Order: sequence, then C-alpha cells, then structure tokens
Amino acid sequence: MVVLDIYSINKISPYEVFYSNKRDSYLFVTSYNVVYEIKFDVDDLLLCATAYQVYVANVNNNPSPRDPNVKDTILAILAEFFTEEESALLYICETTDGKQSSRDRLFSSWFRTYYEQDKYVFETSEVIDADGIRNYTGMIVRKNHPKIVEIIEEFRETTSLLGSK
Repeated sequence: MVVLDIYSINKISPYEVFYSNKRDSYLFVTSYNVVYEIKFDVDDLLLCATAYQVYVANVNNNPSPRDPNVKDTILAILAEFFTEEESALLYICETTDGKQSSRDRLFSSWFRTYYEQDKYVFETSEVIDADGIRNYTGMIVRKNHPKIVEIIEEFRETTSLLGSK
C-alpha cells in the first residue's frame, strides 16, 4: 500500500484528490464529471529494486475530452509518489479497447512536458504478446536512485525478453 500526502498533492493539483481506504487508491473528479482512479500495486517485474505498477482508470467511463487539468493532477500524484517512495514506477497501457497506442502517446507527451522531467529517467517499450497484441509499457525512476543503472538494464532486458516470445 502506498500512502501519499494528500495535502501536498492538493497544494499543486488543479483537481482535488481524495484517498479511498475502501479502494486503496486516489480519486479525483474532473469538471466534465469524469472520475479518475490512480492506484499503486507492488510489481515483481524488477528483481533489483522495489517497483510499483501504477494504474490510471476512468472509473465511470464518461467521455474524457482533452483536459490539461487531468495531466497536471496525475503528475502531482506521481511527483508525491516519488517524494515518498524510492522505487521504480511501471505502467502498461490497457489493451481491451485497442486504444493502447493512443494511451502510450498521451502519457509520454504528458511526461515530456512535465516541468521536473529532468529529475527522472522515462523508458518506454513495445511488447507484442503471443496473441499479436501490441502492449505499451514504461518505467519512471528518479535519476538519483542508488540502483538506477541496474533498474534500467533490468527493465530493458525484461521487456526485450517478453517481446521475443
């Protein structure tokens, strides 16, 4: 379980963020009445360091127009994650509706415009699974992480192996 400082998040977040004990996740509602959930789960992909997988979901499946406040709110949550955790953060884009490529491009563009991006290493990878489905995955880790070299190498090796099956 990752417990973040809601007060710190809400100081910089355009949308008010709430922690849900019941869901063990962070929630916010946009001005378009879209409910987003951000959840962090321990992930065992990396053996050399602690890693979490981050999930970002549109909980009520309402249409979500381009809203820069969504990006800024999610990045505020991620920034707080990295002040609390000395961990790598992994993600994989949802594939059920075939929009994983769009999700990857969107998240990558968000991170590339993040004003503190120079503090992090952001790696992405495309892995084609046994069913021929393109999976887009990524990793974010602070540049000052004591195992930064090992983390990057292990992420690259693992995604390369997964893509070659």
